[in-house]
Amino acid sequence: MQAYTQRQSLPYPTPSGSSPSFLENAKTLQGKCVPIPTQNYSSPDPHSGGFPRMFRLNDLPYTKLIVHALKYPHETVNGLLLGQSKALVEIVDAVPLQHYRTYLSPGSIGEAEANTMDVGLRMTTTYAHSCQLHVVGFYEVPKPYGETTLSKVGECFAAMIKETDFSTPVVLVHDRSKLYGDRSAAFVSYVSLSPSSTSFHRKENILRLGFNLRVPSRAWYLACSRHILDEFGDFRDYQRDNKVDFLLNGAILAALNSPE
Repeated sequence: MQAYTQRQSLPYPTPSGSSPSFLENAKTLQGKCVPIPTQNYSSPDPHSGGFPRMFRLNDLPYTKLIVHALKYPHETVNGLLLGQSKALVEIVDAVPLQHYRTYLSPGSIGEAEANTMDVGLRMTTTYAHSCQLHVVGFYEVPKPYGETTLSKVGECFAAMIKETDFSTPVVLVHDRSKLYGDRSAAFVSYVSLSPSSTSFHRKENILRLGFNLRVPSRAWYLACSRHILDEFGDFRDYQRDNKVDFLLNGAILAALNSPE
């Protein structure tokens, strides 16, 4: 199992259109990150590497995704994927963003929801850059079992990522029914097929799983721990309580570093 460490992140930006109290909380939050050495890092990501790129999902972001979904078993959950800009994009971390009961597909997104998305993406992008990473994609676990279509929220986030930080983002939709035992073909991947395209399409064989067979059961073990679930939080939780460490979720890091 990979060992993870922590360090202070850079200050967060001041998103436009947010309430003064929320902005104050955002500016005073002391985040941390997992420093992962990277080469050829640039910001924003240049339009290079071909379309579509290949992605590899590592154990830390996978574990956060599973814990996020199991903490909110009756809600849709989503978050941002952080990684290194290479020909094979390494997804090395995840930041959980939202949980909600209504699966927004293909409905419209209101102004309040759009503003929340913008603030969450801005904070996460600054956090990622302080770790010499990019926001390279978005994950979603829909509430309905068997649902793997790309939601309006996922499509909007992917377009925002493509415009602001990473030219070839991926959206990973995880079938909730495959959280419970059957993990075959659990992920459906969506990508844009050209630099100018703003639409995202289902694409097979672009995702590799960069962890061993023990990691899924390890993620399940952590999700069943009341201590982990109580401390784990997403951006929506942070909006209610600014003590929630949604960027790092240090309890997951500590558990992954502990003996099995």
